[in-house]
Amino acid sequence: MTGWAIIGTGRFADAVMAPAIAAAGGSLVAVCGRDPSKVAAFAHKHCAEEHYTDIVAVLAHPGVDAVYISSPNVLHADHARAAARAGKHVLCDKPLAMTVGDAASIIEECKRAGVVLATNFQGRQFSAYRAARDVLASGALGRLRLIHMSLGLGHRPLAGWRSSAHAAGLGVIFNVAIHGYDAIRFITGREVVSVSGKTLIEEGSALDNLALATFELDCGALVQVTADQLLPFARNDLQICGSQGRITGTNVTRVGLVGDLRVQIDGQADEISQHDTSDCFKRTIDDFHVAIASRCEPAAAGYDGMKSVEIAVAVAQSGASGRMIRLPLQASV
Repeated sequence: MTGWAIIGTGRFADAVMAPAIAAAGGSLVAVCGRDPSKVAAFAHKHCAEEHYTDIVAVLAHPGVDAVYISSPNVLHADHARAAARAGKHVLCDKPLAMTVGDAASIIEECKRAGVVLATNFQGRQFSAYRAARDVLASGALGRLRLIHMSLGLGHRPLAGWRSSAHAAGLGVIFNVAIHGYDAIRFITGREVVSVSGKTLIEEGSALDNLALATFELDCGALVQVTADQLLPFARNDLQICGSQGRITGTNVTRVGLVGDLRVQIDGQADEISQHDTSDCFKRTIDDFHVAIASRCEPAAAGYDGMKSVEIAVAVAQSGASGRMIRLPLQASV
């Protein structure tokens, strides 16, 4: 059984990840956060053996094999590197870091320590994404031409540390859109080579609430990803167009949805399947446990985390400058 520590005891860790660790057969050994009373309550609720406000102390616990990092974005790099130096496997929330350089340094630290590094991209466990990936890989869609993806939370303003430029870095780009950027790489198996972005900041907000990004993939296909925490009647849809067919997904790009995937191929009857994203977090922990046991790459490795940061930063740079940004931003690890 894998012994876990959670660093950062916010809403997501409490409501989603601690239960997922338990459901996947992990043991929550310790938790760490800034507020002593909050950390103690979190530990009691989730039956953790120990609770700390000092990251050095939690990482020194001999029963901790793996660490889930759920602290504010600005702390991800320091916490991940510290966990690696302590010999702990690392599952880090997105974004892996706030800069490509910091993401690369996390990867190097984990390699040096011989520990598994994963980025918490639960979308890689969505059955709709995996089904779409299989269709593309089969060649049935022909040459990939165009992808549209939308990810929306409805009108849910940024709050807490996520509304702080210092703590969060970016708004909806790091909070929501980055999941879509990773999903594009996962579904297509292709890399983004150029980025054009536009962002909108709602009055009263310090950070972006709506982001529209257009990518070119290394196969020449074009991609548009929209993400928002601003608009009512949220859309969470996917459309993939090839030279011989189309895949249309409705309610398939966000957690907690039940949606449909329609595959249309020239000369064939449509195939429609239903997909539920609700078990993706347990599957993410299951995958991480397998990676630890077999020392294999997890579904979303550190490299995937770094590439998603690269794309997200490029979207923000393009939005600020009005220029197209070529990737990579720097040499990859």
